[in-house]
Amino acid sequence: MLALPELIIPLFRTAGWRPSAAWHAGGHTALSAADAARHIVDEFNGLCVGSCGPGVEQAAGDVRFLAAVPVLPSGFLAPWQPAIGEVCQFACAHHDHMMLFAGAGERYYIFTDPDERLYAAGNDFGELMRILLWGYRFGPEIARRA
Repeated sequence: MLALPELIIPLFRTAGWRPSAAWHAGGHTALSAADAARHIVDEFNGLCVGSCGPGVEQAAGDVRFLAAVPVLPSGFLAPWQPAIGEVCQFACAHHDHMMLFAGAGERYYIFTDPDERLYAAGNDFGELMRILLWGYRFGPEIARRA
């Protein structure tokens, strides 16, 4: 289910977010990666939230939600696919140096473009936003498969 911590909602409102009727209805539970990504893109369509700078444990970042769920190049996440299954991108972060993905069962992942690493970010959208916008440590790195 999509939810945001109360302390983060002002950042989203300042960026221009107006909660949709679906948001007010109590959220949405997505079963597939595509459903989760589409729901996020529909809710935050093109919104840019936050800014890069000092964070609590590491640098805080901005989040730029996509206007549509993109089709990833074939094999882009192949080294991690056995561990993560199907994923769909819904946003970029930290001046487009990170890609944010939703997986089945509402699991979230952060791909860091400069060093090509993938991190688990839990199963809570609000926690993912807290990690990125306030600069908390990511979850564990997911090992590549050869």
